[in-house]
Amino acid sequence: MPRPPQGQPLVVALAHSRVPIEFAARAADVVLVTPADGDDVSRWVAEVRDAEQAVGRPGAPLLIFGELVVFLDDDAGAAAARKEHLDALDGRTWRTDCPTFIGTPAALAAQLREWAAGGLDGFRLRPGVIGRDLDAIVDGVVPALEADGAFRRRYEDGGTLRARLGLVRPESRYASTGGAR
Repeated sequence: MPRPPQGQPLVVALAHSRVPIEFAARAADVVLVTPADGDDVSRWVAEVRDAEQAVGRPGAPLLIFGELVVFLDDDAGAAAARKEHLDALDGRTWRTDCPTFIGTPAALAAQLREWAAGGLDGFRLRPGVIGRDLDAIVDGVVPALEADGAFRRRYEDGGTLRARLGLVRPESRYASTGGAR
């Protein structure tokens, strides 16, 4: 039997400053933040929690995900050289709106564990090069996180994304209210 509509898709907001953080606190399920380093994680977490209080967020707190662009290789020097080569081909240094990690899958897994210990609930990793860095995430970072229990080995049967993130299923705005229209 098909499941009824969930009522609302997952709402994710990218927040680089106070105004978008307050927007996320009012309307989102997940907020994406961009810590510069491990020491910056607690500042972002505190700012999100402060914004939740300031806007009177009802219900569960926001999930806070850190965002990173990643360039990965088996050797950190090779990852850096690949990034430099891409910059040279483009004729300028590549820029992005979030921190860039350049290194090995094992080092990225260690950084993710450190940032999670600092209060982040998850991560959105953006591969610098899809065909190369996505494979390194899947084949290197994920197994390293699975090995120490920091990442699930499989999904439970049939759960929704909301359930997997520990979020409640909102009332469907399409559900019948019982009366004829």
